[in-house]
Amino acid sequence: MTNIKTWAKKTLLTGIILILPLAVSIWIGIIIFHKVDGIFRPIITKILGYQIPGLGFILTFLLIWLLGIIGTNIIGKRLFSAFDKFMIKIPLISIFYRTTKQLIEAFKLTKKLPFQQVVLIEYPRKGIFSIAFIMNEQTGEIQALTPQKLISVFIPSTPNPTTGFLVFVPEEDILPISMHVDDALKLAISGGLVTPKNVRASEQNIRHSVD
Repeated sequence: MTNIKTWAKKTLLTGIILILPLAVSIWIGIIIFHKVDGIFRPIITKILGYQIPGLGFILTFLLIWLLGIIGTNIIGKRLFSAFDKFMIKIPLISIFYRTTKQLIEAFKLTKKLPFQQVVLIEYPRKGIFSIAFIMNEQTGEIQALTPQKLISVFIPSTPNPTTGFLVFVPEEDILPISMHVDDALKLAISGGLVTPKNVRASEQNIRHSVD
C-alpha cells in the first residue's frame, strides 16, 4: 500500500511538472489574446451591434502592420521622431518610455555587435568580477608600451549592453567562461534577473551519461 501511494505521488508530481509550463504558456497566451482582442471590441460592438471574437485581435495586428509601413518611409520616420521627442518631455511617463525604447534598441543591436567570446575580469577592482566580451588582441602602440600581452575587452552596461567600457587587460588576468554571447547579453540587459544555465556543467553531464 505504501509503495502504491509513493508511486501515485511520484507520477502525479511528474505530470504536474510536465504540464505546468504548457498550461502557463496557454494561460498567458489566452490572456494576451483577450487583452489585445478587447482593444477594439467596444468599437466593433457599437458599430455591428454584436461581438465577433478574434476580430479585435486581427484589427490590432493590421494597425501594428500599418504603423510599421508608415514608419519605414521618410515622412513616417519624421513623425515618429517628433512623437519620441514629445513622449520624452512628459514627466514620469518619459522614464518608462525611454527605458522600453532602450531595451528594444539594445535587442536590435546585439546581433550586430562583433563580440567574440564571453569572459570574466576583475573590474572595477580586485575581488569583484564583471562580465566582458573579448574584442581583439592588441598589436599597436598600446601593446608596445606594456610588457604583458594585452587583450581589449568590452564591459557592457545595464540595461543597454551597446554602451559600456573598453579596457585593456593582461591575457593572464582574463577568465574564459562557457557562456554563449547571447546569454551574456540577456544577463546584462535583465540586470542579472535572467541567469543562463551552466553550459560547461551541462556538457559534462552529457559526457558522463554517454560514458
